[in-house]
Amino acid sequence: MPHSEYPSGLAPLCKAYTDYAKAYASGHDLGEVTNIKASFSIPNLNALTHQCGQSRIWGGMHFNASIPAGYALVDGLGKVGFDRMQLIHRGTNLTNTWRSDDPRPDPRQCAGYAELVSHALSTIGVGTRLDIHWPSEDEFYPGTVAIHHLGNIYTVLYNDGYMERMDLTKERFNLI
Repeated sequence: MPHSEYPSGLAPLCKAYTDYAKAYASGHDLGEVTNIKASFSIPNLNALTHQCGQSRIWGGMHFNASIPAGYALVDGLGKVGFDRMQLIHRGTNLTNTWRSDDPRPDPRQCAGYAELVSHALSTIGVGTRLDIHWPSEDEFYPGTVAIHHLGNIYTVLYNDGYMERMDLTKERFNLI
């Protein structure tokens, strides 16, 4: 009864859950999680990921290759989830896409960022709602594109009535 679902839909959930649990254990100085209580033997979190993914093969739901392909889709996602939960726990506002206190690199310096911005700009026109970052206040403020000039130059009318002309390739912003 194996079906053509590729990759497995359950395998990414198994992997992300395990990665989150590992990050949680490490972040709370719990050491390695071992001897998990269940109706079957799970010696550690890696075994949990393996058994969770393999259960789809044992049940005849998937072919072997679909499990590691599912794991690859979410590699590192559990750790990112844990890091985000830690930020929330410390009271951080997650509306910002990047903060100066974020230990990860500024996405504007990452490969592919220019293409991502180019794609985002191609979707912006008069009437598009944006959150624009004001570095002096380290806050995002909502506004609407009022005028699209040549190239990447836009005039944004903020909700408070302030109007500003800007080159969006040089701004941090979120589409609303």
